Amino acid sequence: EKADTLQKIIVDAGYRQVPGLTGEQVLAKKYRVRLRGIDAPENSMPYGREAKEELVKLVQGRTLKISIYDTDRYGRLVGDVDCNGVFVQIRTYL
Repeated sequence: EKADTLQKIIVDAGYRQVPGLTGEQVLAKKYRVRLRGIDAPENSMPYGREAKEELVKLVQGRTLKISIYDTDRYGRLVGDVDCNGVFVQIRTYL
């Protein structure tokens, strides 16, 4: 019962268990991060869905290093994303 209560607290706080680099389970929290210096189309705009799909293909399932610099007017974190040594903002233009 105590473990279930703790699990509920963790989930309610927005965390989930994911496999770590060496196979152990770690807690992770989902954040919305806007790529600094990128004016990407929104999902409802032309090419918005395609832009998101390409970004997901680039980063999904990989280790990311995210450096946060600010928040935008919508409360999203604004930062740089490094994916396995590749600077994502540069990669999105190639």
